[in-house]
Amino acid sequence: MSSKSSGWQVELPVHQLERNVIFLPGITYRVVFDKQKALDLASRWSAAERSESVAAIASRFGLSSKRLAACVPGYPDSDTCTVCVVNGFYEMSETTVVSFKGVTRGRIVRSDEETITVEIEEETRVQRPDTEDIMRLFDNIDEFLTTYKDESTLDPDDKEERMRHILLRLTPLATLLNTQLSASDVSAGLKRLRQAYGRKSGDFAHYNDVLVALFPFPIELKMAYLRSKGAERTEVFSKCVAFANKVFEEHLNTSYLLEIWSSLDHRSGKSQGDLSRSQFISNHLRNLRRLVEDMGLTRATGRGSRAADDNDENKGIQDFVDSLDQYMINEDGKRLIVKDFQRLKQMQSSSSDYQVLRAYLEIIMDLPWQRLDSFVESVDVDLLRAREQLDADHYGMESAKERILEYLAVLNLHNRKQPRPEPEFVYGSGNEPAATQRPAPTLKAPILLLTGPPGVGKTSLARSIASTLGRRFQRISVGGLNDFADLKGHRRTYVGAIPGLIVQALRRSQSMNPVILLDEVDKIGSNSRKGDPEAALLEILDPEQNTNFHDHYIGFPIDLSQVLFVCTSNDLWQLSDPLRDRMEVIELAGYNYMEKVEICKKYIIPRQLERAGLPSDAVAMDDETLLKMATNYTSEPGIRNLERLIAAICRGKAVESQMGEATKTVTVHDLAKYIGSPSHLRATAAGETKFQKGYGVVNGLSYNSDGSGSLLRFEMIGLPGSQKMNCTGRLGEVLLESSQIANTLVGYLLHNNLVAGTQEFRDELLKRYENTSVHLHVPEGAISKDGPSAGITMTLCLMSLVLRKKVPETIAMTGEITLTGKVLPIGGVREKLLGAHLAGKVNKVLLPRQNRKDVIEDYIYNLRDRELAKELFAKFLDEEEQLLKEGRTHAGEPEKWVNQTLELEIVYVDDFSDVLASVWEGEVLLTGGIREARI
Repeated sequence: MSSKSSGWQVELPVHQLERNVIFLPGITYRVVFDKQKALDLASRWSAAERSESVAAIASRFGLSSKRLAACVPGYPDSDTCTVCVVNGFYEMSETTVVSFKGVTRGRIVRSDEETITVEIEEETRVQRPDTEDIMRLFDNIDEFLTTYKDESTLDPDDKEERMRHILLRLTPLATLLNTQLSASDVSAGLKRLRQAYGRKSGDFAHYNDVLVALFPFPIELKMAYLRSKGAERTEVFSKCVAFANKVFEEHLNTSYLLEIWSSLDHRSGKSQGDLSRSQFISNHLRNLRRLVEDMGLTRATGRGSRAADDNDENKGIQDFVDSLDQYMINEDGKRLIVKDFQRLKQMQSSSSDYQVLRAYLEIIMDLPWQRLDSFVESVDVDLLRAREQLDADHYGMESAKERILEYLAVLNLHNRKQPRPEPEFVYGSGNEPAATQRPAPTLKAPILLLTGPPGVGKTSLARSIASTLGRRFQRISVGGLNDFADLKGHRRTYVGAIPGLIVQALRRSQSMNPVILLDEVDKIGSNSRKGDPEAALLEILDPEQNTNFHDHYIGFPIDLSQVLFVCTSNDLWQLSDPLRDRMEVIELAGYNYMEKVEICKKYIIPRQLERAGLPSDAVAMDDETLLKMATNYTSEPGIRNLERLIAAICRGKAVESQMGEATKTVTVHDLAKYIGSPSHLRATAAGETKFQKGYGVVNGLSYNSDGSGSLLRFEMIGLPGSQKMNCTGRLGEVLLESSQIANTLVGYLLHNNLVAGTQEFRDELLKRYENTSVHLHVPEGAISKDGPSAGITMTLCLMSLVLRKKVPETIAMTGEITLTGKVLPIGGVREKLLGAHLAGKVNKVLLPRQNRKDVIEDYIYNLRDRELAKELFAKFLDEEEQLLKEGRTHAGEPEKWVNQTLELEIVYVDDFSDVLASVWEGEVLLTGGIREARI
């Protein structure tokens, strides 16, 4: 290779393109050859690979292949060519497809039949062009394609508009443009080009090349663009864009044709005008017939045989079967498809089996056997942008967001280990065979289970995950599903058989790696005579099995390993153990009222203002108003009802704005005007009645079925009688067992004289206990209650009754009790603390010692600095582990945060003696500690 001031010269094999065909750099072209011609070309190109100059050019442009060819345009006296790299040969049944990718331009220095010497110059970087005319061209293309195809937008009563549409479709130029621009490869390329030109930076020289290649510009303009340099090329490109805009705005303007059509009546009368129109239509049909006959598409006489019609009808299926090797379909599946198509060709089209088999093959054709969406093909993923998008869509949910970012980071590293080329603009017929497809990613997608109460954003988070990953999204509701065939498809032997919901989702998304949301998996039916659909999920959600998922309708395995399944549930424990074991569980807790206030300000109010058609500053609500709505008007872990209330306020403001009475500010006192009276007044701690003694009443804490926490009052009254306990208030089996444990534990303490005091005092307590019939009641009897966390509450309540000593109403507690007095950990700590705070009068909460880790997690969850949060979390866990070993407790930063935020003092208790000491501050003690009294 010789170097000159103007560039490099290299000798390459020549390939003469067909007439009026030009290749441009940066675009992949697929050309069909007969097999012998392809072999001749391959031998010439392979011989050139050993050339040092070819190797230097390949190295200069970073090419993995050294098969280079100089593609000479099909234009007379061309002095410019395109240097292309040959990416591969793909054997078809009778032909060979050769894939060329344009690398750079070259000036022809000298040539012979087999080789050509070209001079390659350095390409100059093109500045971002004025995109106004380019964007106008894209708008013209979109408008033209919509107008040409879509008749549904036409007014059926507007005859003039319908005639304009018909005249456009009769115009040969319009028909040719529609044929070329609506092709899948061209339309996809134009769509991506619009996005590329919309960015502020990029390889605009490449974008210009692609636009000139995709749009059917005249050969003279394309040739002038190919051979021009620098500023001259920019000028030619501007001429191309101007030409294209002129085509749409002037040459395809049907208003002039419509004027001539309408003027026929005025010139020669109604009857003569109708005759002229008839002649026009007759001439048009005659010319179309001649065109079709010249192309050899019809027989000279007759209407053609039925077999020819069947062949035309099955041509699409025939093309698909012929190109099966192009698709990543299981080998058994390929054999089945070929066999079924042979059967189809032997059937009569009037047969019912023919229609069934044809419908099956059409569904197989419609499945996206090769398509993987953009993020799997991407070499790099911007984690910061992904994090920003997740934060913009949802407030909180840190564990879910971090899991998605972890997946993206792993995907980044995986893609860097196996780099894939950037997506290409492909121009040519047919799809690229499977041999040249980017190999299917070996990284299996995670299977996530988002579990939490209703309204916390599980479904919308799944949509956000799909958007962040750049994948298609499909939602399948499996709640109430009682037939496993709905998931795995019906066998084709049944009348009306269809594929299962999973295959239908792939077909709708036209992607083999969408995000599929399986909604409400905890409500799926079971024990059905039609099979267990939950068992069908075991195969779908098992990474080791879903690479060969077998849909009964399809009849051969399908790879689901790249599908990202996201499941949602309200109750995790309604799922079977094998199904739960297959998924990575991410628990989404309900929002506390502070989070709800922030969500209202950042998300709900702007969204509802937009839906109500109001300006962004039409409604102003302060934190106090939002807090009132979150605590007194709703009682839910999610935000659905809160959003409904804000929507009602926005609608009220919309009415006021139309009546000229609108004010922006909405205060606490205005809420009743817009949304009525509160449905949930703030609960208060236990209060005394006029005849109540004051003892035997204790505040417990409950985790409610709606995901919220609240104060739960336990009341005991003693009556003369034998020692027994009656319980009311719709208590569940676990609560009843806790009451029996409380009764036994208190009796044990009294019989063993373990309560500190004089012997006379102890004997009096024991006598009172043995001669008292106890009635335990938990108010709000219409609501069923259950769970182990009221153990210490009922035990203390009974002790208060026996001691006739009041428990301060500012104290609330939760924890499971054992017969030995040990306090065990419980769940729902976050919600219970919030419920205690909302009660209004509680300032101290007793928690099991082992629940301190939940307080730490809640504190870490609410830290906005996630890096600091991770460091502190590790520090606190190490500290807590050491404290547990030493049997000590400690009030640190998490407890201070709870005190500052919720105005609650947390006291940890390890056994019942700690409970007594914390409630009555040393006034009631157990002698020697409960541990010495164990049997």
